[in-house]
Amino acid sequence: MAKAPAFTPILDRPVSATERPKPLPPGQYAFVVQSYREDKSTKKQTEFIEFTCKCLGPLNEASVDQEALDHWASSKSGEKKKLTDVTMKVTFYLTENSIYRLQDFLEHLGFEVSEGNASFKQMIAEAPGCQFVGTVTHESSKDGQMTYANVTSTAPMPA
Repeated sequence: MAKAPAFTPILDRPVSATERPKPLPPGQYAFVVQSYREDKSTKKQTEFIEFTCKCLGPLNEASVDQEALDHWASSKSGEKKKLTDVTMKVTFYLTENSIYRLQDFLEHLGFEVSEGNASFKQMIAEAPGCQFVGTVTHESSKDGQMTYANVTSTAPMPA
């Protein structure tokens, strides 16, 4: 007889202790690129680059509603979530009609994108550790039951 799989301790918690994650409040945040991956979309097999980005905090006091941020950070258990634990994905599809978006993002990361520079691949490889401003907005799920936070635009960090 096969040995029962060992499940993680998360399954030992009471079901009543489960809390649906709240989406990060809309606004402008500072982010740093942690890593990236290349892949293809499931449906159309379109190649893309996906950057995993860590939130460093609100860009400034006025860029995010502080009350909404306090609500987001609170949990049933009384523990406070940290913005620096938040990671978000920023994805760019690699097509002729959309590659300019990746170019803009690389420029926002501080890369010089004028003629005669490094290739996309070279700049992407150097992206981890680079900072940018990300505008977070909310989007509803198709069934309207969930709200998701997404980085919908980027900009360079202010000097």
